Amino acid sequence: MKTMYLVAAFAPLLGALMAGFFGRTIGRMPSALITIGLVAASAVASVLTLLDVLAGNSFNGALYEWAQVGDLKFEIGFLIDSITAMMMVVVTSVSLCVHVYTMGYMEDDDGYQRFFAYISLFTFAMMMLVMSNNFLQLFFGWEAVGLVSYLLIGFWYTRPSAIFANMKAFLVNRVGDFGFALGIGMLVYHTGSLDYVEVFAKLPELVEKTVHILPGEAWAVLTLSAILLFVGAMGKSAQFPLHVWLPDSMEGPTPISALIHAATMVTAGIFMVARMSPIFELSDVALSVVMIIGGITSLSMGLLGIIQYDIKRVVAYSTLSQLGLMTIALGASAYPAAIFHLMTHAFFKALLFLAAGSVIIGMHHDPRTSRVTCSGDRAFAAACDSLGCARCVHHRCDADWGLFQGRHHDPAPASRHGKFPRGVSRCARDGCACPGNLAVLADDRRPGHRLVGFDCANLIWPGIAACLQAIGEPDGAQVLHGRLQ
Repeated sequence: MKTMYLVAAFAPLLGALMAGFFGRTIGRMPSALITIGLVAASAVASVLTLLDVLAGNSFNGALYEWAQVGDLKFEIGFLIDSITAMMMVVVTSVSLCVHVYTMGYMEDDDGYQRFFAYISLFTFAMMMLVMSNNFLQLFFGWEAVGLVSYLLIGFWYTRPSAIFANMKAFLVNRVGDFGFALGIGMLVYHTGSLDYVEVFAKLPELVEKTVHILPGEAWAVLTLSAILLFVGAMGKSAQFPLHVWLPDSMEGPTPISALIHAATMVTAGIFMVARMSPIFELSDVALSVVMIIGGITSLSMGLLGIIQYDIKRVVAYSTLSQLGLMTIALGASAYPAAIFHLMTHAFFKALLFLAAGSVIIGMHHDPRTSRVTCSGDRAFAAACDSLGCARCVHHRCDADWGLFQGRHHDPAPASRHGKFPRGVSRCARDGCACPGNLAVLADDRRPGHRLVGFDCANLIWPGIAACLQAIGEPDGAQVLHGRLQ
């Protein structure tokens, strides 16, 4: 299986090198096909790895020893277990979809080959991060995904707004990465090892150890280490107050918003905290900090998303809110719940971003939601139909938009240019719903025209009804089911 692991990790790197160094020589389409083919090979290897893990197998070992200083070894190695295999499949499958989507989205861009090289390089960096078995390789992947994110946010480097956004992302992440490096350094100092297994084995010896940062103030080593590691997660996963870079990162092309800023890089902090759970579980203070930060982020970012007019920024704030929910789960020691939501969120939020890209193209690259009204913009309706999770109504059709409203108004509301495709109304009626905390409404400030974004009602009510049924409250379940008729 080592060969399978190497293919999964290094196939995207090979594609990035070929598209980056030889892209102009081999042409646009060959560059795209080569990178897509190699990412597809990585995805297949990841799926086979997951199947092998589900069969009860695992792997932890060094592949290459880079250097040794005293007893401290600097190695490249893989730790393959259930969480790693799941993340490998998420990263490579979403990356493959984004690569294919990019062929159409970026077809007229002068930096076509460069873009494919960047996203393949990012896939390699993310794979190295999730497959690492030691802190050195983790830090390498951590910084590499940040570097590629910087390059992709500023991909259209002739735009001043893009340059401002990638510098903002770079500087804010440096704050988080500084804390992350301090946390790793403290663990290495007190355990004498970079290997996860060896560090975790020595944690009981550190329970009573303290350090004095300020005179007269003793800090538990594990508490301080865990908080410093979480500072890194706050930067990478855009948690309050280090969240400010993510909405501005929407200046980059939409495919990277789907790949990096929804499905993979922003979940690296969640993955890291889950991987470091043996450390966090020995510090109630650190877990409390994690939960409080997650709660603040989830609520405040969900509310801020309501007042946004850029369609990608709306989805970005939804991402921040969902990451806050994952962080709350981590703080509650519900690691399986956090990772499960990480996996599901990666797919549905990437899909939302890609659909938003289709809307933006249909609106001639105007991302303002106030321009996407219900008066004949078929691109938005088509995106809604493909998502199966949104509905568009006309303000004049007397629709009831309560936050948890489950009723559907038939027939489908008409616009000035006729009716929307039947699938838009059907998806709302049949219980498809968009994931999120809040219904997002966008008003174009003209009398009689309103775009309604995403209705979460039909997802919430059936779930609540099922819970009531399970705990023996059939009357309550029947009432809730009645709302959906």
